[in-house]
Amino acid sequence: MLRFGIEIEFILKPENTVSLLSLLDQYKDILISNKEFKPSTPLFIDGSVSSSVDTSDPSSLFHLGFEIKTRKLEYTKENFDRFKSLFEELSKVVYSNTTCGIHVHCSKKWFSLKDHFALLYEYLDKEYYKEFLLLEEKKMSDETYANVNKTKSYFHKRVNKAIKNNTKIEIDILGHERKVDLYKVHLDYNSIEFRGLRGHFSKVSNTGILSTIESYLSIMETLRYEKQIKDVFVWEE
Repeated sequence: MLRFGIEIEFILKPENTVSLLSLLDQYKDILISNKEFKPSTPLFIDGSVSSSVDTSDPSSLFHLGFEIKTRKLEYTKENFDRFKSLFEELSKVVYSNTTCGIHVHCSKKWFSLKDHFALLYEYLDKEYYKEFLLLEEKKMSDETYANVNKTKSYFHKRVNKAIKNNTKIEIDILGHERKVDLYKVHLDYNSIEFRGLRGHFSKVSNTGILSTIESYLSIMETLRYEKQIKDVFVWEE
């Protein structure tokens, strides 16, 4: 069974704070709480999200960037519909710009990090990512935040080279966090993270974003990998 979790970055106008908190309270069963706030709240501060790119609106300097994160949910119609309704209601009280993104995490039960590395290789090798680079004729990848070329250069080419030379790739636990990748294996969550889908709520339609996420998860649900790929990866000494 595939599991999924989604991070949504957005910008909040101060006057919509009460409406946002009321909305999030309705979905507290599927949202992760930030215990650093007292009392705890599902809101996380994200320093990469900024309203200052909109120089035409001076009041935007007082708008704040946040992120919410769903729990790991089994990929069922019921759970996806809960996320879908949250997403659609959220779009009514917050907004996004080019600094905002959606990160989709997926994992398979009982899969280790090595399994997820192998699955990501298979995904890149079959070039499924090409289906998600454009949405409603808008480019969804980003050179700064979600760069597919860096993903392929760092990961896909290294695996091919290791297979050809019969060598191994050590999993670097400390240095593997790559913020610019479009896809990566997230070590903290043992998941594959899709970091595309930039500028939701303002750049493309909700229907387009939601159908894209659903299509991506459906691919990952049925995708399989060759055992030789998993054997390429070893833990660092």
